[in-house]
Amino acid sequence: MTGNWRFIEQMDRDMDRGIRLYGELITEPDSKQKAGFVAMNLLKGLQQQDNARIEVSCAYLSSRLPHVVEVHARDLDDRVNIEFIEEH
Repeated sequence: MTGNWRFIEQMDRDMDRGIRLYGELITEPDSKQKAGFVAMNLLKGLQQQDNARIEVSCAYLSSRLPHVVEVHARDLDDRVNIEFIEEH
């Protein structure tokens, strides 16, 4: 297993301990919640021009959601809505 895959596996283990998504603590996140959390981190990386965060987020999403071809983020009221678009 390469270092990148080990890092992605470690991300999963870290998120298994709980994540904060939209201000709510999720103690046992499912794969969709984890993907949303990582997508929010991708957005933060894009805003801050943090290439390392962008690369890790994209690597995680592409490995865990291989059929997703686009990630859409839209401002809705007081939160960001994340939508994963799958290939047809």
